[in-house]
Amino acid sequence: MKRVLVAGTTGYLGHYVVKDFKKQGYWVRALTRSTDKLENLRDDVDQAFIGEVTDPASLDGICQDIDIVFSSSGLRK
Repeated sequence: MKRVLVAGTTGYLGHYVVKDFKKQGYWVRALTRSTDKLENLRDDVDQAFIGEVTDPASLDGICQDIDIVFSSSGLRK
């Protein structure tokens, strides 16, 4: 089984990407700042990784055992 990391999981695009990867049989790791925001994706995320895309120190080990990285992260400021 392929393992995918999705960054930007709780955003508009990321939400649909996670669901589609899961539907295709992927194991899904979601990068999120808070697990509270993953509530509506509970059945589609195999593992939550708590971190901040703009803080490299918080991402240590995020790609361990991952085959594919998909990012839909973006900042709205």
